[in-house]
Amino acid sequence: MKGFAFTLHPRPGRENDMKTRYFVLAGLAIMTFLAGCSAGLSRLEVDYGTSYALAKQNQILDHEAGERPAPVYGLSGQAAWEMVENYQKGFGSQTAAPAKALNFSTGK
Repeated sequence: MKGFAFTLHPRPGRENDMKTRYFVLAGLAIMTFLAGCSAGLSRLEVDYGTSYALAKQNQILDHEAGERPAPVYGLSGQAAWEMVENYQKGFGSQTAAPAKALNFSTGK
């Protein structure tokens, strides 16, 4: 085929040009890969753990509680003990939930 520029086999004496092209392309591919890996910190990496820290801080009722050594006043020991006992008894006497009937109407 005359005038066809692309050939499957290089012309004689052109093997060195093909090797050079191969090494240049391989070098460019490696440099591109390495440049992508060293792009720096992404937005996800910069904010990693922020949502956990915010959720933890939002659940603390009194942030300054450790600065006051005063005792905490609340339930008496007897009342707390009875609450725990009632809580544990509730698991032993579980009954099956009542069955609920669903009625569907077609409007007739």
